Amino acid sequence: MNNSKLLLLLKTLSTTEMKEWGRFLDLNMAKKPEPAQRFFSYLSKEHPAFPEKKMHREVIAKKLFPKDVKNVKKLENIIYKFWPLLEEYFIYKELKSEKTEKDFLLLKAFRNRGLDKFFFKKANEMETVWQNKPPVGIEHLHDVYRLKKSRLSHPNFLETKSVAIEPTNIIHYLDLYYFTVKMYWTLIAESTII
Repeated sequence: MNNSKLLLLLKTLSTTEMKEWGRFLDLNMAKKPEPAQRFFSYLSKEHPAFPEKKMHREVIAKKLFPKDVKNVKKLENIIYKFWPLLEEYFIYKELKSEKTEKDFLLLKAFRNRGLDKFFFKKANEMETVWQNKPPVGIEHLHDVYRLKKSRLSHPNFLETKSVAIEPTNIIHYLDLYYFTVKMYWTLIAESTII
């Protein structure tokens, strides 16, 4: 099991992240089975080294479920459940540090739930923040385009009385992003010797 995907990913977690993932597991497992908690405790004690002699499936299964004949199968079922939760945890960690992506996901949630007032209020807030303190980098141009596209493509956009914005404006931001990215990669290509 030492080269399993689960262990390879768990090795990348810091001690703090491992504890945080444990809390994440508690909150997100459909049922909080005691065997899964024992398996997590076992992994926590061996993290981050995961010594090879202690990571064989048979060794872990015998330690966690000594009286169960099908202990390896039971362990494999737990591993199967842990894998998607670890992927979700990685996404959660990335989203915590990506404010812009969180804002776009919130806009999408508002739109999908028919919360138009909240959608347009959040879009206006994002735009105001960016006008007052524009983020640096090429990707910001893409974010401005994405925001304008989200607002313009909203089914109730015409009811917001802000029709004076958009269609030609959105093309302008798309062009800005496109030409800036094209110039960037052209310069990279010219300065890179292959």
